[in-house]
Amino acid sequence: MLLLGGSTFWYVTDSLRAYTSETARRIDVEEHPRPVPEVVLQTSSGQDVVFSSLRGRWVVVEFIYTRCMSFCFAQGSELSSMQETLKEGISNNRVQLLSVSFDREYDVPVRLKAYQQRYSNSTEGWFVARPATDSDLRTMLDVFSVVVIPDGMGGYVHNAAIAVVNPEGKLIAIHDWNKADDVAKMINSRLPI
Repeated sequence: MLLLGGSTFWYVTDSLRAYTSETARRIDVEEHPRPVPEVVLQTSSGQDVVFSSLRGRWVVVEFIYTRCMSFCFAQGSELSSMQETLKEGISNNRVQLLSVSFDREYDVPVRLKAYQQRYSNSTEGWFVARPATDSDLRTMLDVFSVVVIPDGMGGYVHNAAIAVVNPEGKLIAIHDWNKADDVAKMINSRLPI
């Protein structure tokens, strides 16, 4: 019985490396990078952008909804600060910051624009968008393993993180939502000099 219990614990903790589902998700992404499929995003200017058009750049992705006053509010500040710490990569078209709203019905382009303007006067290297269709939204949430649950009060409970997609279009890392400096260091260390 003890052996069976120990074996089960070893299995569910990914060889004692992950004690939460979030840690397991991050380990899985690092060990098995996931290609980001063709999805269409509608930006705050109303323009459609196909995710694959971002290939060739490091893409920093966060998931938000504009009515959120907790994690999303803080994440906007984190991406705004990343505009500065990654400015060389951004100006050389090697880095793109992307905030994706999962609240498609409410977050129309004008609200996406207001969200971004709340944090930055510059749109250089950072765009805020929503998936163009419900199918694109489901695909994005699945690939990035984002869980979104309506809270019954017009908002959502969701896991907050900063994801990194490499220039080949693969999701390779997920970091805590408040670790923008770590993400910037990782990307800057991989940019050509």
